Amino acid sequence: MFDASKDRSFLNKFTLSVNASYARIKSKGISTNSTWGTPLGSALSLSPMLTPYAEGDVAAQQLAYYAKNANYVSEYSADGRLFLVPEAFGNYQEMANPLQELARKGSTGWSHKFVGNFIGELQIWQHQISHQLRR
Repeated sequence: MFDASKDRSFLNKFTLSVNASYARIKSKGISTNSTWGTPLGSALSLSPMLTPYAEGDVAAQQLAYYAKNANYVSEYSADGRLFLVPEAFGNYQEMANPLQELARKGSTGWSHKFVGNFIGELQIWQHQISHQLRR
């Protein structure tokens, strides 16, 4: 009774589609952009002559160098070797040992993502094919 679409040749059809999704993601990892750069940035910038672990006299020198700084804590690998701190040997300001950074526990976080799209289709006029063109 209220459908007047047959009486007009425009605005005959309107469709609306909605797709929506939600994801709650638990992530764990190392800091990718800290004050001192990233493990990859340090790996690319450090001298390939530096070893990742301090041993012997180098370890003693590093421990003595950082014994003066109360904020420094010596870090050891899972197998008990002392990580070399590049800053203590040469001009490697604020660069971290990439293996030392990767050995740290890292942080755990949650993120929530909403993704959605809306699609609207409006038929403005009726499309009619003329059969006269087929002659």
